[in-house]
Amino acid sequence: MPRHLFSAAVLLLLVVLICCGYGTVHAEDEKPKEAQLPQSVELFAPNKTQVETQGRGLTREFFASPSLASAGGVLAAFAEGHINYTDPNSPLVGCTFSDVVAGYFDAAESWASLVAAVDAGKWKAYSVLARTKQVGHVGYAFFPTTVAKDNKVFLLVGSYDLIYDFLKSKRIKSDWNFALLVGEPTQGKQIQWGQPQQLLPQIAQSAQAKQMDEFSGAGGSGVATASGALVFPVVAIKGGSSLVSTIIYSTDDGQTWVLPKGMLPTDCTSPLLAEWEAGQLLMIADCVFGRRVFESRDMGATWAETVRTLSRVRGDFRSDPLQRPRRVTSLTTATIAGTRVMLYAQKEYPLGEAEAEAEALFLWATDNNRTSLA
Repeated sequence: MPRHLFSAAVLLLLVVLICCGYGTVHAEDEKPKEAQLPQSVELFAPNKTQVETQGRGLTREFFASPSLASAGGVLAAFAEGHINYTDPNSPLVGCTFSDVVAGYFDAAESWASLVAAVDAGKWKAYSVLARTKQVGHVGYAFFPTTVAKDNKVFLLVGSYDLIYDFLKSKRIKSDWNFALLVGEPTQGKQIQWGQPQQLLPQIAQSAQAKQMDEFSGAGGSGVATASGALVFPVVAIKGGSSLVSTIIYSTDDGQTWVLPKGMLPTDCTSPLLAEWEAGQLLMIADCVFGRRVFESRDMGATWAETVRTLSRVRGDFRSDPLQRPRRVTSLTTATIAGTRVMLYAQKEYPLGEAEAEAEALFLWATDNNRTSLA
């Protein structure tokens, strides 16, 4: 279930753009004026960022699948942290362990103070969820997916162990978990996490009826709807082989969870979720032949493709192969100058330039009538 890696620094910059008034909007066919952007900072730096793990500071070989959440004056950044499995005598050599890590900072502090703390090595992350280490097992915790509501952060994580079956001479997945953690801010401007709540028992009957298993969050963020529901984008395996995208939701602040009947078409992956109008959920997904936008007005019981909404992000890879690199990497909603807009980040490659050198990130804003470069 691959998801394109996306720099945590870009996610933080997106928050700054929204909150600090950088969002001067230009028409799509206009050349945007130069803007003085904040200094960038790399929060999760491979082999550099310290991650406190059981009282020890350790680094990670690389990070992936970042997410952001803000509650009670604390801004939390999440990611997968990966460590290489290095036992040369094990058939699992070449694999990586992964845990979910989080770093915190006071949302009231200036951007400059955050940059200074990171540059000085004073900022660190913490291991939030990891598999218990076992001999001959490689544990994966992945796709941290977050929703913030009131004074709480809800964190959805998939995890499993990878073991080697000597009788079958292959690696197999074992002990799959689909867990929710709920955290609240502390006076020290961190997040205190409760014990993981296993969600598979709550959705087992619906999942079995749909022949779905191996659930995980989709990464990124879910939404707290206008009606107060918590909604997460999730991915799962259907029928033992096909990847599907759907949602789970709670209407009682995370006490109970529902897996609705509907799902996106098979092999529509990397879903991004937002609520546009009250009760209207939107999901952008990368499907077999293109990027498609779907909507649901019944909390995921049914999904229908929408042509008009977010039309610019759609693409047909058969008729226009050059659209493949124009992937949407994040999606959110905001109210700017009294107007409700959707903001999304999109990676693109200018024509005639090598992809490795020309990748650029653009921030777009749309009120669903006009799309503009922010």
